[in-house]
Formats: sequence, structure tokens, C-alpha cells
Amino acid sequence: MVRKEEADKVGWFDRFVFMNGTEFDLFRKVKKNNPDLFVPGDAFTMAVEPEQVGIGLGKRFLNWDQYRSFLLSQIALSNEAFESINLKNKIYTNWLSVNGWIVENQFTQEVADKLGLITVDHFVGQSKTIGDSTDTQLVVQQTMYDLDRFNARWNLPILLGEWGYQIFQSVPEEAQAKVVGELMAELAKRKYLVGINYWVHMGNSASLIGDQYGTNLKYRQAALVLKSYYEPLNTPKEPTTPKLNPLRLIQ
Repeated sequence: MVRKEEADKVGWFDRFVFMNGTEFDLFRKVKKNNPDLFVPGDAFTMAVEPEQVGIGLGKRFLNWDQYRSFLLSQIALSNEAFESINLKNKIYTNWLSVNGWIVENQFTQEVADKLGLITVDHFVGQSKTIGDSTDTQLVVQQTMYDLDRFNARWNLPILLGEWGYQIFQSVPEEAQAKVVGELMAELAKRKYLVGINYWVHMGNSASLIGDQYGTNLKYRQAALVLKSYYEPLNTPKEPTTPKLNPLRLIQ
């Protein structure tokens, strides 16, 4: 995935609206030099949250039609590129994360049908004012109400592209774990939900891993709550120190 700041540096938001498949020779070179970079089952998104660059006069997208065209072009051009390196229909290219307002107000039936999946980054009911108490029950209720509504509107599966608690200020581990646990219990009941991406592992007040500038790592209680939904028989009773694999740099 490529974030807006990175894409801006190389002008991707300008190029992708008008570019053609010939520019995707880059994929062939990347694949040739890094044969294990892409494998079947991977997901690839050129530009997530493209609405952040703005829509209207003086913005990257002149209007919402151009924005919607950009979304669909991402998929078409990605598919073409992966087909060229023998990965046709083997890479997920439709995980295009947008916010809930876009899902409800700027998606069209054509966009929804071609995506085949709603990927939404959704944070609700979290206080931005330090010291304010958050109605944790409302966080869960509003999140589920919104996701149910998105699913009913488009009749498509939903991938929760980003969700975390609390993203604006630090809260006690117990409070974070309580909200995460209550939301996960509700999410587990939704058959339309195909995946969850928690934001973020560390470096933010919503982190799952406590750290001191990247050292002294320790799982927070919420991490164990999440883990219990994926590895229910192997969840440690007490928080343990996670082992992080080093990043492999591409030469």
C-alpha cells in the first residue's frame, strides 16, 4: 500500500488518473528482481484513502466523478500489471480503503459492484479533548450501526480497513481492552465481515503493544483480546513480550 504522502512525492495522484498500462513495466522489473515480493493471496493497493488529497477546484480531483474513476482505474491497472507477471486473479486489488462518509455519499452502484467489497476505515465516538470520558458503549453501538447500514446499502461484504481505540488520547489498558472486546464480540456475529485491520500496533495511543521508543515491547491487554479471536487455544494468560521480525530491505 502507498500512503498519500509517499504518492505525492512521485506524483501518483496526477499520473494514475490518466496513465496507461505501459508504465507498469515497473512491476515486471520489481517482480524479476524480487521473485518473492508478491505471492498468491497478497493484497496490493496503489493509493489508500485517496480522498485525503481533496476534491474540488485547486485539488487533485476536480470532482467526484474523477475520484470514482481513479478508484476503478487502480483496480484495472493493478490487475493488468499482475497479469503481466503471471499473477492474474491471484492478488487482491480491490481493498481500497475509504471513510464511511465516502461509502454512504459518494459510492455509486457501479463503483460498489466493481469493487465487490467495501473497505472502510471507521473510527466513531472517540473524544479528541484530553480528559473527556468516552462513552465506550456508544463507540461499539455506533460502529456496528454504521457497518450494518453500509452492508444493507450495498449488499456487499465489508473489510474493516482501520479501527482502533483510543486514537486521540491514552486510556488505561483495562478500558481499551473492554472496548476492543465488546466490539469484537459484535463483529464476530456479522457474517458480512471478511476481515479486520486494527490501527495501530504501536506508536499511537491506540497501540496494541506498549513500547519505549521502539524498545521494551510488551503486549497490552487489548492485544490479547484480539489474539483470542484468532488463536483461542493458544492465548497466553499473562501479557508476554512480542518478537518482531526485522524488515528485509529491497536492494
